[in-house]
Amino acid sequence: MKFCCGLLALLTAHVAAKTIRIDVGSSGKSFSPDTVTADKGDVLEFHFSKSKHSVVSGDYDKGCSPQSQGGFYSGMLQAKGNNPSIFQVTVESTDPTFFYCSAGSHCQGGMVGVANPSSGKSLATYKDHAKSSGSNVSPDAPYGGKLVKEGEVNNGATATTGSGPSQTKDNTGAAAGLRGTFGVVAGLAAGAAAFLV
Repeated sequence: MKFCCGLLALLTAHVAAKTIRIDVGSSGKSFSPDTVTADKGDVLEFHFSKSKHSVVSGDYDKGCSPQSQGGFYSGMLQAKGNNPSIFQVTVESTDPTFFYCSAGSHCQGGMVGVANPSSGKSLATYKDHAKSSGSNVSPDAPYGGKLVKEGEVNNGATATTGSGPSQTKDNTGAAAGLRGTFGVVAGLAAGAAAFLV
């Protein structure tokens, strides 16, 4: 019985995870949206287009510098033809995670963002730290996420898109995805329960 409950809890957590789309450079030197709210297990999906950009998890107190432990770096990316380059990062914590573009002086110019801002750690203050930074640090090699092809994009139950500082949920097609996922979960749970009886 414990196995069945554990399996059901694991599958339910997977179903609840959402994919949060963040466009990189689609409207100039910006992340869109630049502020998102994410739960542990959610996926931040950075879609790169047009000119070269990157995404680096930043140190809140040292603008335009990588996080000292953990974090992520995409490398310098841009669209391949009409297809965006996509970098996915799984959210490990609901603590504030700041990020910036390490290309040129994009970070100092305001190309920064945050997942899960708090009253004590805001995007506005991080932007101030970035503007006053004397350098823009780019790590040596990508880490902490994965580069995926357009066809491999995580089709989670909830996609999040938007422009500017707030996010908007786009649930188009979500019900169909949920029906299929819940059907699998229900089938596995019923099979596990039957096995235990």
